[in-house]
Amino acid sequence: MTPAPNRYLLFCSTGLGDSLFCTPAIRHLRRQEPNSEIIVVVKEKLQNLFSTNPHINKIIAYRNNFLSMWRAGRKIRSQSYRAVFFFHLGGGVVRLIQNTSYDELHCVQKLNGLPSNAKLFPIDIRNKRQWEDFAGMVSGVCGGTNTDNEFELPLNEKSQAEATQFYRDIPMTRWRIGIQLGGSHLGKCWPPKRFAEVATHLVKEHDAQLFIY
Repeated sequence: MTPAPNRYLLFCSTGLGDSLFCTPAIRHLRRQEPNSEIIVVVKEKLQNLFSTNPHINKIIAYRNNFLSMWRAGRKIRSQSYRAVFFFHLGGGVVRLIQNTSYDELHCVQKLNGLPSNAKLFPIDIRNKRQWEDFAGMVSGVCGGTNTDNEFELPLNEKSQAEATQFYRDIPMTRWRIGIQLGGSHLGKCWPPKRFAEVATHLVKEHDAQLFIY
């Protein structure tokens, strides 16, 4: 009788950038265990980031309110898992795994309310090794060594066609530079005036076309 495939639960419920850091770990897990079931937990506003990822079987999305968290926790508890992985996030999400059946629990930082059997795998933020360390944490469970640290953000066919058309309609006579207006964390935000100064400099220096995201 063929044994049931391993099931893994990965919490990628943090900001946009840190969530992208998780994609090499997810890809590595799929390559090591092609038949496994990979379930990813994300904030509702970021679920489109993972909706076209070919390595994920299921996404559980939630919002920061009691009813949404309760529903997400109920879906999580309906299954058992070979391992649960917490990537960079806040401690409030730990309660989603209360009374959940799993063999191992791994995290990259000490969070409030973690079970006593949780295994800590600290990430090396100083040397900007978040994505390597995320994949390393997964490797400790599923085996192998990750050698592919490229982020993964696949587009569906409609988005690919629209992006191709967008760039096709713009003459290739100037530099194209995209500007992302800050991050969600207060410490990452820049005053609008500074963005305007940078944009003005780029236009003058390179005769650039700017795209604001």
